[in-house]
Amino acid sequence: MSQNILSRRSSSNPWERRERPHRPVRMRSKLLLPNRNFSPQNASRKRRMQWWMDAKFGMFIHWGLYSIIGHQEWVLESEGVPIPQYEILAKHFKPKPNAAHEWARLAKAAGQKYLVLTTKYHEGFCLWDTKLTDYCAMQQGPGRDLVREFVEAARAEGLRVGFYYSLMDWHHPDGIKCATGAGARKRFVAYTHGLIRELMTNYGKIDILWYDVDDFWPSQSPAAEWLKFYQPATVVAIGGVRAKVLSAKVLKTGQKIDFTQSEISVSLTGLPENPPDDLVTVLELECDAPPLVNHHLIRSEWSRYKAGISG
Repeated sequence: MSQNILSRRSSSNPWERRERPHRPVRMRSKLLLPNRNFSPQNASRKRRMQWWMDAKFGMFIHWGLYSIIGHQEWVLESEGVPIPQYEILAKHFKPKPNAAHEWARLAKAAGQKYLVLTTKYHEGFCLWDTKLTDYCAMQQGPGRDLVREFVEAARAEGLRVGFYYSLMDWHHPDGIKCATGAGARKRFVAYTHGLIRELMTNYGKIDILWYDVDDFWPSQSPAAEWLKFYQPATVVAIGGVRAKVLSAKVLKTGQKIDFTQSEISVSLTGLPENPPDDLVTVLELECDAPPLVNHHLIRSEWSRYKAGISG
């Protein structure tokens, strides 16, 4: 395309037409798009995380039916225990009174700033007085609300309060079916939301909500809105990735510790025979990424022993 313009030339016709090539016009503009990642939770994350970053040191308490048999928390899965057989533990789970107060005093003496309790692990047993299932502390062996005892003990020592909650459930009938069945998923998500609502509304201010398993990560669900409304100051954490350990040492003395690392575990050797700290000796591990463990990443690599279990 060309433009016809009039120009004066030194010729017989001073106003003859001549053609000049068209030059494209370059325009710069700013296109404003909505930030799909924005939410009140994201906007306030730095402020909410600051106290946790400053605290640096806290206690994570694993507590559930597996405590009775002195086994690790994955025993139901790793040893293939049938659900009916595992359920028997619930009536025999009778923790001594004031256990949480002992933990809180120990944490305070060690210089820790917060406590996190597994309110419900993958086994599906709820440690609080829930109205949504009888598979809970109030209606089984303990006969009392263990989460309330934990909260009161932590606050009595001036410690921040954290709830761990597993979004996976081996006990609930829809806990497995929800992966493939729309109806089961709808029922299980409603059950999950109900449990989280109880935790977020019945115990006052909660400083940490620690979700485990990303199958039902609630960033796209009502649970995210509940946090904003019920607990606007809560720090939300979720398990992440496998990391490579680069070095290990005793924090207080700087003594280096030898270690070996397999695909699923880290083994420390050469630890001091006499702990350099009272109550708690802190070991520092330097990793090439946040030292969080994704259990689902390594689950297929775990051995399944089925020790004496049939069915």
